[in-house]
Amino acid sequence: MPRSSERTALYRFYDERDRLLYVGISKDPDQRWREHQQLSPWSRQISRREVEWLTSRRTAEVAEVAAIKSERPAHNNRDNFETAQLGNDWPSLAGIKRGKADALAELIRQEIRSARWRPGQKTPSREVMAAAVGVSLSTAETATDRLLREGVLVHRGGLGLFVSRRAP
Repeated sequence: MPRSSERTALYRFYDERDRLLYVGISKDPDQRWREHQQLSPWSRQISRREVEWLTSRRTAEVAEVAAIKSERPAHNNRDNFETAQLGNDWPSLAGIKRGKADALAELIRQEIRSARWRPGQKTPSREVMAAAVGVSLSTAETATDRLLREGVLVHRGGLGLFVSRRAP
């Protein structure tokens, strides 16, 4: 593992139309370039690259996340999404005796139907949703699992839950 004070490159790959394909960091960008050529199916699209050297790995990590969030490269998955926000009108479900998971699932559906949560957006975490309406995490899991089965939400490994591209 590199020391945090080690100089690190922030690199960008572009296609022939100057569309940003990928943003990454490495202490050896030439080696990383070779790895992308071997492992990334989209690497054939790369027509140019830019390399910017930063003073530390930590500085490069922060710059990488900022670049991915603001520039939206075509092939970065991590950090390359918008997160949906909870509406201020979510009621407490704590007083409901039965059907809390159904009620939470319906609140999520309402966010999607109203277009406050759009296809492709990351949902707030189950913990955040549970706390917002005063239910247990297991109730939030039951509600979101139901929406996953219905195809309203999708799970992206290591990233969380997202509104399905085919959500109503």
